[in-house]
Amino acid sequence: MRSLGYGPAGDDRLTIVGEWLDDEPEPVRWLRLISTIGIRADGLHLDFPLTRDEQQQAARLIGPPDGRPVIGLHAGASDPARRWPPDSFGALADALMAQFDARIILTGVASERPLTAQVQAAMHHPATDLAGSTTLGQFGAVIAALDLLVTNDTGASHIAAAAGTPSVVLFGPTDPRRWAPLDLIRHHVVSAPDYHPATDGATALRLLSPDLVADRCHAVLREMRATRHMSPSREYVA
Repeated sequence: MRSLGYGPAGDDRLTIVGEWLDDEPEPVRWLRLISTIGIRADGLHLDFPLTRDEQQQAARLIGPPDGRPVIGLHAGASDPARRWPPDSFGALADALMAQFDARIILTGVASERPLTAQVQAAMHHPATDLAGSTTLGQFGAVIAALDLLVTNDTGASHIAAAAGTPSVVLFGPTDPRRWAPLDLIRHHVVSAPDYHPATDGATALRLLSPDLVADRCHAVLREMRATRHMSPSREYVA
């Protein structure tokens, strides 16, 4: 049993019932915490409300539909060790454009513009670079409008989970059992240490093959066509 205190020493304390579980998903851990003080959780799904204006702005930034899949690539993460190399994102983008005639959207905050510029420089075809061009709400609306998001283990993954956008999430030094979306049907995990077990997680992520990630993207798009009846407002926990 572990206690978590708040306020001055000796004041009220919150208690997590049971042991700390290293591989427990974070949403489940926090829901288990609040249940001890009588707060009832309304399911396991995530919410990221969007306004009509945010959706309209996202549509303007992405451009009108033309029948091609729109695939987002999120190359950033606050910790550089969690970033798949920009050259690998660029090779993946070229593969997706060749395989699916996909339209590629690069996402990120303003400080990640150098990363998206490196991704674009590694590509043989142009992409739409939206890094630093959106508010948080518009960023969420862009992700909600995608057919697929490929992202490092970072906040974009959780927004995709809330929006119901299919995703492929790349993990290196962090544990997907804790940080991956709960819905492992709509969201596919690629854990680099599974493919390069003799290295540390950050090195394994750098070594991860773009061809392998492209194959996983193909699987996600195929599976989502087969399960398109599933509501995007729910998490389907595997």
